[in-house]
Amino acid sequence: MKPARDEATMVRGASSGAGASRDNASLQIAEASHATALVAWVLLPAEAMRRGFKGTRSFRRWCQRHRVEIRRDGRRQWVSPAEVDRVVCGLGEATRDPLGHAANEAVARFLGGR
Repeated sequence: MKPARDEATMVRGASSGAGASRDNASLQIAEASHATALVAWVLLPAEAMRRGFKGTRSFRRWCQRHRVEIRRDGRRQWVSPAEVDRVVCGLGEATRDPLGHAANEAVARFLGGR
């Protein structure tokens, strides 16, 4: 199946209508995701944006919490997308925190006893 347009002939920044900017944005996202699939290490802010985190700090904390290696190069911080994928695949399903459940029961008993 041949794609609707040849990606090699597309010119960035050239817009020929309302849908052109959306097409350019989707092309840039596709290129970025393809590029990160091929490299071993990417900048932390770029990976945070690609993963949908609110900001770089929250992604950095997530990486630290899940023991994903962050390499420092001066002021730059690098992370391995393959390692992040491996951690995400191993997380499994979310379960209820037994301590939180016990605390909710204790508050309910306390308020119900009044």
